Amino acid sequence: MPRRIFLLTTLLACLPLVSSSLAQTPKMASTTKPLELLHGWEIQSSCEVKAMGDKVSQPGYATAGWHKTSVPNTVVGTLVDDKTYRSQWLAPI
Repeated sequence: MPRRIFLLTTLLACLPLVSSSLAQTPKMASTTKPLELLHGWEIQSSCEVKAMGDKVSQPGYATAGWHKTSVPNTVVGTLVDDKTYRSQWLAPI
């Protein structure tokens, strides 16, 4: 019984510390605008790009000649969309 009382007392003593730390955690503002991730993507073959990922992922990296795409899509879908490949369902180019 004394052990239970000790545990209960310890729990009650720590409760204000836990609740105050939870109250101080930042909350997301309800006015936060969602981040648009559907458009603005470009792909290129790794055989064509000689730079490593740490360079390619930097803002401002030159992507001239890359294939513009959106998400969701596949590599083949992107190449058909930008007319690199011809779709068998489309009229001949």
